Amino acid sequence: MRPTYSLYLGIIFILYSNCSQKTTTNLAEAPTPSFAHLPLEAVPLTELSAWNNPGANWQLAGTAFGAYAKEKDLQLTEGSGILANLPSDSARENLFSSWEHGDLELELEFLLPKGSNSGVYLQGRYEVQLLDSWGNGELRHADCGGIYQRWDPSRGEGKEGFEGHPPQTNASRAPNLWQKFHILFRAPKFDESGQKISPATFEWVYHNGQLIHENVEVFGPTRAAAFEDEAPMGPLMLQGDHGPVAFRNIRFKKYGAQQIDLGALSYEIFDYEGDTRPDFDSLSKIQEGTVDSFNIAQTSEKREHFAMKLSGEITVPTSGTYLFQTLLDDGGDLFIDGQPVVQNGGEFEFERLGGVVDLTQGTHTLELHFFQVTWRAHATVFYEGPEMELQPLASIDPFANRQKAKPLVIEPGETPEMLRGFVQYKDEKRTQVLSVGHQEGVHYSYDLEEGALLSVWKGKFADVSQMWVARGHSQLLQPLNAPIEPHAGISLAFLDESQANWPLEAPAGFKAIGYHLDEGMNPIFDYQMGELTWEDQFEPLPDQVGLKRSINLSAEGPQEGLYFKVAEGTTIDKMPNNLYRIDGSYFLDVGELNVNLTDLGSQKALLLPVLADTKQEELSYSLIW
Repeated sequence: MRPTYSLYLGIIFILYSNCSQKTTTNLAEAPTPSFAHLPLEAVPLTELSAWNNPGANWQLAGTAFGAYAKEKDLQLTEGSGILANLPSDSARENLFSSWEHGDLELELEFLLPKGSNSGVYLQGRYEVQLLDSWGNGELRHADCGGIYQRWDPSRGEGKEGFEGHPPQTNASRAPNLWQKFHILFRAPKFDESGQKISPATFEWVYHNGQLIHENVEVFGPTRAAAFEDEAPMGPLMLQGDHGPVAFRNIRFKKYGAQQIDLGALSYEIFDYEGDTRPDFDSLSKIQEGTVDSFNIAQTSEKREHFAMKLSGEITVPTSGTYLFQTLLDDGGDLFIDGQPVVQNGGEFEFERLGGVVDLTQGTHTLELHFFQVTWRAHATVFYEGPEMELQPLASIDPFANRQKAKPLVIEPGETPEMLRGFVQYKDEKRTQVLSVGHQEGVHYSYDLEEGALLSVWKGKFADVSQMWVARGHSQLLQPLNAPIEPHAGISLAFLDESQANWPLEAPAGFKAIGYHLDEGMNPIFDYQMGELTWEDQFEPLPDQVGLKRSINLSAEGPQEGLYFKVAEGTTIDKMPNNLYRIDGSYFLDVGELNVNLTDLGSQKALLLPVLADTKQEELSYSLIW
């Protein structure tokens, strides 16, 4: 059976490669992989040409770091890829993009030292606040991710500020860790006379993957905006007159261009009893005509067991790379200019599949091959192009008006809450998982099979609606705040000098025993590997700082070449006071542990030799984020 290519809807963005070439895959081969969206355009950070007259406080850097507990400690190394603001009394200029925008999708990562403050201004007018809000409880518009208030001195003393919007939840990480905003902004709209007919709107804002704003209207420039008026277009502004801040991976896409036009569609319907893509030349035609959409259910006189061809022309307003997607029940293929762009043999259970193709301005042929087996018959074609949002092409999106399921929230009581269930770790669904919630507001998910810490998060515990509501389609437990995902995989292995990579599989004899509870009802996870036993336990650190991990290892005698993998990442930065920063997303406090920073193929790792000269060893370290 061929693998299923799943597309997770919403804001999961998958980059593609070789998008400048037309899809030429033979129909007998595997289907075109899915694409969620076309990639956003990257702002180059090898030089500053994308910015207008940057002040002396702005510079490029190779890395940005600092102590998380030290006030406004931002240190830089030479290089590029990071845009940093180090304001001084003589240089504290705001930074403006050399391009302007109306509707805009924006992604960027930022790093703030302790006590620092900055802001991202859409059109130079509407601010999403940047602030060190780590650990803040009651949130205000001035906290990180808040849409800042407007300001009018004429309202009277104490009433000058108004219309600010705090974030829905505090997704902030510790100072000097990298964080991320993902924003969809709608510019204010004006009629031909210049009268404003709709306000600026933040359709959504995600902070570290957590939704913090949805459909927030802003009726005028926020405080400290660069412009007092409102307009259809304006530059992106990064605030430079407050505190130090660093940015990286700034990407954007403007919206508002003309759309693809689809002419009349000719269709042919055939008798068909199969359950995969048909040979149309061998089928009997039973119906034909013209339609103006892909509404198959209203076109075909048959409800089941038929195949269909729809063909027509599309008018493309702008040359460039286009994404096409199909959502078909049961299956079929999409062709542009006779070339297969999306292929679906019918094994994908009503999921979106997509492919990219370069198109020139002008007219192109489009053809959809469809087959229906049983139950409902449905086809939707979507597209996305230069300055064009992902949208249906003369189709009805069956999920467009679907209401979100009301969260089914589980919160821990006086003792830890433990839930067995499925958890999404990166691109993989893990099934042997225990998720543990603490009243202190620090939670984690743990892979029982491998003894791996999959994710940690703070605040509220978990939404289990996907597990328990209706049919529980995905069965996933959802953390209620932005999680950190440490490395998965086995953490204990024997290594020798010739090994360049950490073993992918557990050592021989490795066995998960289960878990038992301590006096506070916290789970202690038990493992065995030959003569060796291993206990693993977690507890929240005070004030929601992070999570402490304690491991107890014992064996009948010393174990030569046995290592414990404390952390793994693409980048591991050694910091003062026994701290390491892992992939910029969390700190690891190793205390007195004598860890070795080691290259393991494409990854770096912190390895700790254990039981080298003793029968029993206890070790602990803390994750801070």
